[in-house]
Amino acid sequence: MDFRGKSVVVTGASSGIGDELAVRLARQGRRLARTVEAFGGVDCLVNDAGISMLAGFEEVTDLSAFEKLMPANYLGAGYATHFALPELRRRRGLVVAISSLTGKFGAPTCTAYGASKHAMQGFFDALRIELSGSGVALRTVSPGFVQTEIRARALGPDGEPLGASPRDERRGNLSVEACASRILRAMERRERDVLEPGRARLRGPLAARRPRAARPDADRVSRPKGA
Repeated sequence: MDFRGKSVVVTGASSGIGDELAVRLARQGRRLARTVEAFGGVDCLVNDAGISMLAGFEEVTDLSAFEKLMPANYLGAGYATHFALPELRRRRGLVVAISSLTGKFGAPTCTAYGASKHAMQGFFDALRIELSGSGVALRTVSPGFVQTEIRARALGPDGEPLGASPRDERRGNLSVEACASRILRAMERRERDVLEPGRARLRGPLAARRPRAARPDADRVSRPKGA
């Protein structure tokens, strides 16, 4: 898809992946829209807004935190997509859902976050089938560890932000610039389902037979710094 002169709506563009995507799209001449009225329509919707939670399920003391993640990570994307679809149909546009590898594979300390991303993934998988033949393309992106503030801002067992990441963010993380580049390339090529790191593609068949072998990256989320 050629985005020159197109209108793109990016949710969650205040920081992290959404921020980097918005900056790059603006540099390339795309019009970033906050409302349909601003530019007369929407050609692409990028659903990136969300929050995280890192806590072992038995350590959780405030279960209401789960209720915060579902609206932010799943329902928000559903609402935005619902209201954008008439314009996207008219312009034969593109919907991009920024999910997570935890929406594909289970990971310790991610029961709440993983559940919300599984819901998001299931929603967009079903919607892709419904939109078949409509002219609207739908792409999901499932990043692994990316160098953003999402883990530092993640909710802890008491439902309050952690304030600091529980893992060493300097080790093994994809840079936000590299992640944004990969997403933009997928948008331009209209790739259907993007998993980062790419080797995660091999884990689907493996996960059913050897769950722990299939998710080494996901398991690292709960390792303390320096481990």
